[in-house]
Amino acid sequence: MTVQDQATHPEVADLGDFTAAWQGWHAGQEARLADPHAFLAITSLHWLTETPQRFGDAAGAWHTGPDGVTVELADGEELVIGGAAVRGRYSFGVIPELGGVNAGWGDAVIEVAKRGGHDIVRRPSGCHTATPTCPARNEDGFGAQLSTEPWQYRRSGGPAISSPCGRPAY
Repeated sequence: MTVQDQATHPEVADLGDFTAAWQGWHAGQEARLADPHAFLAITSLHWLTETPQRFGDAAGAWHTGPDGVTVELADGEELVIGGAAVRGRYSFGVIPELGGVNAGWGDAVIEVAKRGGHDIVRRPSGCHTATPTCPARNEDGFGAQLSTEPWQYRRSGGPAISSPCGRPAY
């Protein structure tokens, strides 16, 4: 059965609705990935310890402990968290696994998060604008025409048959 055959099959939902919904999701996914501060734009990752550390791409001295992540901002340093400017000592508290808080620093964004049970500070470059992708469909409709052949294997004592990558399959 081909995709075109499915369009006339009674148990298959309307492909037009599915295609439109998928295209909407795909466009949103591409926009999220192309955001200048999204995951694909991260250019530095710092694992926090109990000893305060300064990083060249983030304001303040950062550390973690039982009470969570804390940053000590020097005179003249400022972060914007939740729309409010903070100076001096700021505690992010305990961040849940896969959770995170974004802090603005000038035009940059600093993400404070927990991954794998460890507190981290990571910084997107801010200049990421696109992710090259393969087209989801071709101009004729959906994807490429494919064919399949039954997999051949070597039976005990029989000749070796080549695998799809050209190496002997045993």
